Amino acid sequence: MKQSTHLAQILAIFAATTGISLPCLSAEFSPGYEVRFLLPTPKGDIESCYLPKYFDGSLTLEDDRKDELKLWRMSAHKSAEAKLELGAGAKIAASEIKKTETKEMVLCPKLTSTVPGTNFLKLPDKWDQKKAQDTFCKLKVEVPIDLDDEYSLEAKLKSTMGGASARAVVSYYHFSRLLNIGRVAPAVYRTLLRETHEAVIKHGVAAVGNGEDHISQNWRALDRANTQAAGGKGQTELYIDGGKQLFGALMLNEKGEEKYTEVSGVGDFATRYQRFMGLRPYLRVASTDGVTTIAGSRRIEKLAPVITQMRDVSDMILLDTLLSQADRIGNIHYKIEIVELLNGVATLRPLSKDEKKAAKDELAISR
Repeated sequence: MKQSTHLAQILAIFAATTGISLPCLSAEFSPGYEVRFLLPTPKGDIESCYLPKYFDGSLTLEDDRKDELKLWRMSAHKSAEAKLELGAGAKIAASEIKKTETKEMVLCPKLTSTVPGTNFLKLPDKWDQKKAQDTFCKLKVEVPIDLDDEYSLEAKLKSTMGGASARAVVSYYHFSRLLNIGRVAPAVYRTLLRETHEAVIKHGVAAVGNGEDHISQNWRALDRANTQAAGGKGQTELYIDGGKQLFGALMLNEKGEEKYTEVSGVGDFATRYQRFMGLRPYLRVASTDGVTTIAGSRRIEKLAPVITQMRDVSDMILLDTLLSQADRIGNIHYKIEIVELLNGVATLRPLSKDEKKAAKDELAISR
């Protein structure tokens, strides 16, 4: 692909996924959407989910489409039939969408991030919303261990505040496929009825208290923004329909991952970038030495982990720079996988507990 053509693709997908007139979302969305799902609420209101249009050559996989269709069905309300609208020139056919009923979820505050997001949790069988909210809408460490099997985080919704951008979350996903870098989880645009989301804010403010840390401050800021929206003065990056609905990006939750502290380190939020640039993973990428010198070996088992980590760091820096985001340090994760050759075919298998511990210990030594 010629460089000028590639640049044109990058600019086009950036415009398609970020150039949206937010106050008009519910009435007339940008022509860049593939599908709009209209999700009914018990009071007759309509929430919306938008699948942004893929750009030609964006390398989106079949599994991505399946994950997007999982995301749109997630709702805070009891199952109901949804309607759909295809965007102009949509490549997906209505017949591809086999299920049109929503799936009831539990909405709880995301309390481990500086961005006051919303966790979409699976509603356990035979549980009602009140029981689920009272049990799960708190810090994860406060949820009884014997309920770990019931606690299933399916997706996370982030709005534009606290250093994050809803449009950037979706753009990360599309850019990573277009540039074939990183492993960013699928994301779609989503609206939530403000009255429904108020319960999430109430739980969030109660959980974080009156502290002066970034998380507490941002939850209180969201509470104030919600009050303004209730009075018809909602911030247009947060609320649409005159403050009636919250707008954000809904991202699929990856499961079984580990926090990538080897890259981000552990410490104060305010000094996260100084810490990041002082750790070995970043210094390796910034080094002018060859990779065999950096790894201290030419053996593939020594080179592969170093190269993989250097690629992860450089991919993250590239995407963060392109999309001007500043909240990823401390919010990045990884999965440990074992690749084995069986009859000449590379296959993945789960790790045993001992293998997982050994791999984590090896990563800690490499810091």
